Amino acid sequence: MDFTFNAAAGVAAAATGAHVNGSALTTEVVRLGALAGLISSGIVNFCSFVTGFTKGTLQFGLTICMTSFGLSFLVVFAIGQRALDEGKPWRSFQTIITQSLIITNSSFFFAVPDAILIGSLAAAAPLIGGVRCTRPEIRI
Repeated sequence: MDFTFNAAAGVAAAATGAHVNGSALTTEVVRLGALAGLISSGIVNFCSFVTGFTKGTLQFGLTICMTSFGLSFLVVFAIGQRALDEGKPWRSFQTIITQSLIITNSSFFFAVPDAILIGSLAAAAPLIGGVRCTRPEIRI
């Protein structure tokens, strides 16, 4: 059920973005929007499940992934990699070694520019204001 609602929300967000940009709503936009919703839901469900069985640093890292900062960064990275690299598999290490390149930045491995990832973190900042970190009080 969670996956279905998040996929629908991703499609709605992608359709809104296409409308605001003045672009046509294509099947690629709808597909990437649904994929973004599924990735977001998958991250939250996986991290929620695994966090119950872990302790220490791994638990902290999984908790960070479930925040608005972690989710926006991971979803933008995954969708940007898919859209900008046109679905090609990541470059193999054999190609890296045979070309004898000195790697100075992340753009050799990933198609997503750093500015887009930084923008995703900046866009997540206002979302943290709606999160309540205390336990709710139940009064009868």
